[in-house]
Amino acid sequence: MKELADAASNEKESLTAEVSEMFAGKTYVLFKYRIIRDVRLAYAPPQSIGNFGGETDNWVWPRHTGDFSIMRAYVSKDGKAETFSKENVPFNPKKFLKINPNGVDEGDFVFILGYPGRTYRHRPSQYLKYQQEYLLPYTAELYNYAIETLQQLGKGNKEFALATANRIKSLANTAKNFQGKLKGLKKLNLVSQKENEEKELQNFINADPELSVKYGGLLKKIDGVFANVNETAQAELWLRQIFNLSPTLSLANFVFTYAEQLQKPDTERLNQFQEKNLKQTLSNIKNTLSVYNKEYEEKILLKIFTDAKNFSKGSRILVIDQMLTGDNPNSDEVFSKFIHSTIIDSKILDEEYFNSLLNKTIQELSSNSDPLLNFVNQIRIQNKIVTEKNERNEGELNELYGDLVDVKILWKRTNFIPDANSTLRLTYGYIKGYSPADASYLKPFTTIDGIIEKNSTGSEDFAIPDKLRTLYDKKDFGRYASAKLNNLPVAILYNMDTTGGNSGSPILDAHGELIGVNFDRAYEATINDFAWNESYSRSIGVDIRYVLWVLDKFSGAENLLKEIGVN
Repeated sequence: MKELADAASNEKESLTAEVSEMFAGKTYVLFKYRIIRDVRLAYAPPQSIGNFGGETDNWVWPRHTGDFSIMRAYVSKDGKAETFSKENVPFNPKKFLKINPNGVDEGDFVFILGYPGRTYRHRPSQYLKYQQEYLLPYTAELYNYAIETLQQLGKGNKEFALATANRIKSLANTAKNFQGKLKGLKKLNLVSQKENEEKELQNFINADPELSVKYGGLLKKIDGVFANVNETAQAELWLRQIFNLSPTLSLANFVFTYAEQLQKPDTERLNQFQEKNLKQTLSNIKNTLSVYNKEYEEKILLKIFTDAKNFSKGSRILVIDQMLTGDNPNSDEVFSKFIHSTIIDSKILDEEYFNSLLNKTIQELSSNSDPLLNFVNQIRIQNKIVTEKNERNEGELNELYGDLVDVKILWKRTNFIPDANSTLRLTYGYIKGYSPADASYLKPFTTIDGIIEKNSTGSEDFAIPDKLRTLYDKKDFGRYASAKLNNLPVAILYNMDTTGGNSGSPILDAHGELIGVNFDRAYEATINDFAWNESYSRSIGVDIRYVLWVLDKFSGAENLLKEIGVN
């Protein structure tokens, strides 16, 4: 895949190529992208508009968030994609989307072109069971603990609260998403649905002697591979999160990765370790030192170590077991002592010592007497073993998934849409409300009235600019008010099929004109990654009329309105 992509790329013409897997082990497509390298922020609303509702409203409908920004692309005077230069001029594309300032009404046809990240709808029941029993509950519970810890520490430390605000937002976004998926899996009983489907598929295979020879053992083989996956699932998830959540262990792991990457030719390194990006990468890493909090480190590591103590036989974490040798040791006491002596009191938080480690080879780091480096090295060794096992499992599954799609096509007598994989996709539907619970119906439009109502609660998440309040009191909505709503629309709801990666995708009307910007899903639609259903799958966008009103009435950005074709 990499060889094909490299051969099709053309740095001189700013063409980047990628080979994308459409069906695992079966279908692959080469995509070419022309990259614009000079893109600048032209406008962003204040946070109290662009992130109105904060975490309170995340994955929630009704929504009142003006989640949009405007970028301007620049190229050289001869039209070539160049990196930033004062000589560059705004890019003038051959085609561009026209904006419909009149928006849409309930029931109108709409569609989206975008780049949805990942869906897993063709995966077997065992994959959904892995999600339901391991990945989703473990990650959501761990992230919620980290969020609560950071929030508690931030109450008495405003500087720390500000420094960790984005981190909390990122963790909360994932945790809430995973909780929604878990709720959806259980509510829809998706694992049982898949298992019943697979029983029918097996009967179909068994009824045909030719298919029986070719695919008879397919589902059993998939089951066998997942037995291997589940055996080390807890260890794999723990190893995935340990460096992610511990600042000090993350620093030590970075030192090892840095030494490994610098041994390679520049073009073969991970992007952040290439020469052109090294300065920024090191700057980002060293920012960790400036917001370090010992209490957070101790609490999160005590939680992570205690979790590992209770893992099943196939998922034992060796470095944790080594700490707990002897007759019934007090694990909290052992863990706390180790965390302080080896991690919190480590010299790596000293910038001079950290810099000295960046000059060492991987061999020198692996044999270093520093107990922190020794601890991290042992984790990395086990992680390598688990990763290699997972790669073998994934390789086997990819081959089996290809066969699974082939035989399901024969069974269903139809073709399938490949799972989302960050390549361009189209989805269509209608502006439409829904009933998330018994005796309730949620309309597909919110208005500025809802912003004022939420603001009256006094929550920081619902703070608004004074000028927005003034414009509202005057009912100064200009040409952007909806005649049917007799109000200014803010957000819209529709039954299109979106997932992570669709944020920022244009929402287009039946004439292909821009009427909104997609940015989220309703809580019930977090299950979209595994299954889509018209009754509960709803996506959320900001109405173009609110975007234009913010630009015009709130910001007076007449130059931008003219530039985007709205006079």
